[in-house]
Amino acid sequence: MHSLHDPKRVLVVDDEVLILRVVAALLDGLAVVRTAATAADALTLLATEPFDVMLCDHHLGAEVTGSELLDDVAVRWPAVRRYLISASDIPTVHAVLRKPFDFDTLRGVVEG
Repeated sequence: MHSLHDPKRVLVVDDEVLILRVVAALLDGLAVVRTAATAADALTLLATEPFDVMLCDHHLGAEVTGSELLDDVAVRWPAVRRYLISASDIPTVHAVLRKPFDFDTLRGVVEG
């Protein structure tokens, strides 16, 4: 567990490497960011590291959808604030980030 003064820990999940790089760069200095390109990689990180926030793309390829992954995370790690990057509303996430989103939106999500 980390203290209130520690930076937020954010997991970004997207099968597009460019999106992972852009979001990580936008959050640099605001949060500790880890990225995963697959649901399996995200689950491995969640099992081994604490996260405050998870940003997940809805379209993760053929493996699972982002909403399915976030459903699993809601059960296994309910304290993680979950945000879907998509155009549709999903009840198991805190909010849906509509693409394109800007830095102020990302900062608001991370700072809670």
